[in-house]
Amino acid sequence: LVTGFQTCALPILYQFISSTHLSSYQLHDRVIAREVANNRVALMQTIDPPLADRQRSGQVTMNGKDWLWEETTSKTTGDLFGFSIAVINKETQQTVFIREGYIAKQ
Repeated sequence: LVTGFQTCALPILYQFISSTHLSSYQLHDRVIAREVANNRVALMQTIDPPLADRQRSGQVTMNGKDWLWEETTSKTTGDLFGFSIAVINKETQQTVFIREGYIAKQ
């Protein structure tokens, strides 16, 4: 015998499981995208420093997926550049992570 509560609970349970799976998938992509941004920051701090106000972009494969990155740097006062790095999932064309900050001029 199936009660009204059991009939109602099954769709709710399915939605919960689906949303949890989707959330963990999105979290995984966000972690990978954050690492793509961190790698760009590391390059800016070492072998590929910003030289002036400019925009750069590129593509990298990480964890079996292709990611696009778009980087904007701008002069600020003193010895700093402001930067913004957007990381985009190439397959979905959705921005997954944005990192902003400041980096010392070299």
